[in-house]
Parts: sequence; structure tokens; C-alpha cells
Amino acid sequence: MWAAIRFGMAATALSTLLVATIATIATALGLGPFAISAPFVNAVLLDVFFFVVSVSGLTLAAGITERQNAELEREQMVRQQAALETRVRLATIVESSSDAIISQDLDGIVESWNSSAEHMFGFTEAEAIGRSISILIPPELEEEQRVILAKVREGERIAHLETVRVTKSGSRLDVSLTLSPIRNTVGQVVAASKIIRDITERKQAEQALLRMNQKLIEAQENERARIGRELHDDIAQRLALVVVELGRTQVEYSDLAPKLGTDLDMIRTHALEVTKDVQSLSHQLHSAKLDYLGVAAAARAFCKELSDHQKVEIDFKSYDFPNRIPHDKSLCLYRVLQESLQNAVKHSGVRSFEVRLWGDKEDVHLTISDLGVGFERDEAMSGAGLGLTSMQERMKMVDGSFAIDSQPGRGTTIHASIPIDSEAEPARIAG
Repeated sequence: MWAAIRFGMAATALSTLLVATIATIATALGLGPFAISAPFVNAVLLDVFFFVVSVSGLTLAAGITERQNAELEREQMVRQQAALETRVRLATIVESSSDAIISQDLDGIVESWNSSAEHMFGFTEAEAIGRSISILIPPELEEEQRVILAKVREGERIAHLETVRVTKSGSRLDVSLTLSPIRNTVGQVVAASKIIRDITERKQAEQALLRMNQKLIEAQENERARIGRELHDDIAQRLALVVVELGRTQVEYSDLAPKLGTDLDMIRTHALEVTKDVQSLSHQLHSAKLDYLGVAAAARAFCKELSDHQKVEIDFKSYDFPNRIPHDKSLCLYRVLQESLQNAVKHSGVRSFEVRLWGDKEDVHLTISDLGVGFERDEAMSGAGLGLTSMQERMKMVDGSFAIDSQPGRGTTIHASIPIDSEAEPARIAG
């Protein structure tokens, strides 16, 4: 009975056989309750015992097994119902999503296509399923698609890839792609799911904001140039005349009034310092060297002026820099250098800085480094100052990249790079 309850039909049969064997051997040896009567009676009683034990045990085991099977069937039905409900919920989510949700095999053949994909691209489910996903890809991005498929085959997930896709009518959409590999029960990648989000409106807003920023920066540069020219051509010249007049007056009256000559000399010295400061400010606002000699010469001159004015050491080196780059890119690098160096002098806590300006086959690079106090980049970007934000916006306007490597107590390095014409000839400029 224990075997029937605990282990089922097979264990019951084995237990019955074991009991029958023991009873038979004991009876043959004259032992047990079936050895006390005549041999015929003992045999009949032994058969009756075998029958009762086997029938009751097997019947109990069969009942228990049947009950267990029924419970297993109920559990399986519950699991199947839950799986069906899950699939229904997932299908509902897929169909109600505003994003296009597509699945494809490893050759790029579409296997599923939701209603948002139909709305976004214009192809119906019947038109899309069974066709290559290349119906959505512009010809110039076919290599990108091959790279994506290769990554998916290797099991790599691709998140938020911003690219371009085309609709059935041929219009282009800016989209964000997220691809995830689909694996079978043994872990092999057999397909891929793709979520496509239309970001055309966001891109248009970004472009509008970029154009607005560009206009603001252009207006700022025009105003800087105007003020710089006025300072250089008017205020600085008039101050220079004042210095000359003070010198002439000092010479004329020094013999008659020695004390007056000394005072005039002091006034002349102060006026000369103001004149130099005005000229320096004029050059910062608008550098004539940048217009006529290029960014390398203008950057070297700025580092020299800042070094003399702030009494700091600036190690400037330029090499392999192109002979000519567009003025907007030169101006961008120059402004990044100005803002970065002035911030470093003001906040780093050190008096020594390093500036490197160079070019390679594809980009021009600018780095400004110090070993000062450093800062937390995120806190600085979210602070009240506009210097870092202004530099980032300038770099966006010329498709450049802007990176800050800084930690408290470990110094700061700012790296700006701008793509240039690959045909521009580099010029070796001694540092």
C-alpha cells in the first residue's frame, strides 16, 4: 500500500512480486501462516493472498496514478491558458503600440508586421510579410543593413540607432531603431525583433533649434567684430594719442615742476596699460590674425597674449595642421580655445597649461589640458555658466565633437575635433 501511494504502478508491481517471493519461500520452508495446514490448503490460501495483495495494490496505484495524471492535465491546461493569455496581451501591446514592431529572419525577410508599421511605411501586412526588409532601406544605407544583420547573427543587441528609412511612396523618415536577437530553446539566434520609432518631428525641431543657435552665434560674432574694430580703430587710437600727449607734456614741464613730471609719468604708465588692455580685448573679440594668417597663428598669438597678461605658462604646439580650413571651422576652434583657456586660468588653480593643435587625414584636433583641481562634468554642464554649453553648440554647427575629461583633483582635458576635406594638404608647423 505504501508503494502504491508513494511511487505508483511500477513500484506497486515490484512490491507485490517481492512480497509473493518472500511468502512462497517461507511457505516452502514451513514458515509463516501459509505453512500450518495441508499443502493444498496452503497453496489455495497463498494464491488468495497473492490475489488480494496484487488487486488491492494495483487498484490503489491505478487510482492514484489516474488522479495524478488528471492533476497534471489540469496544470498543463492552466499553463497553456496562461501562455495563450500572455500571447494575446503581447499581441494587443504590439498592435496598440505607436512604434513599428517588426520581426525578421536572419536573411532580413519580414515575418511579422504590426499596424503601426503599416501606418508608418505604407505597406500592408500582406505586402510586407515574406519580402526583404530592404524595401525600407535607402540605397546608400545598404552597407549599414549588412552590418546590422551581421551583429544580430552574433547575438548583439542594437539600441536606439538613429538612421533613415523610406516609405512605400518614397519619402524619407528619420527613425530610431532597436533590434534584439530572438533565440530558440537551445539558445541559437534564429530571428530578430525590431522596434522602429519615427523621430522626424524631433529631428526637424533639433534642426530648427540648431539654425536658431547658428543665427544667434553669427549675430554675436558680428557684434564682436564690430566692437573689436571700434576698440582697435577708435578707442585704442585715441588712448595712444593720450599717451603721446602725456609724454610730450612730461618732457615740457619736467624741468619747471619735477613733482608734476613724476605724476605725469605715472599717469602715462597707467594710460599705456589701459591702451594695451583695450588692444588685447579688441583682439579677443575679433582676431585679425585669424582672418589673414589662419587659426594656428591666431591661437599661438592668443596663448602668448594670455600668458603675458595673466602671468601664466602656456605650452603651445601645432603640427601637421592643414594650410586652409573653412573660416567657420577656424573660428569655432579659436573660440573653443579662448573659452577653455580662460576658464582654466580662472578655475584650475594652477599656472601651467598645455595646448595642442594638429590635423590628420580626416579631422583637425584641439586639446587644452591642465593638472588643476578638475570638476564634475555633469554638475558643470547643469550649472549657471554658459561656457561649456556654448562650446558644445558651436561644435554641433560644424559637425564636430566635443569631449571633457575631468575629475576632481585630477585635472582637466578638453578635446575638440572637426572633420575637414580629406584633400586638404597638411602643413608641418613647428611647435
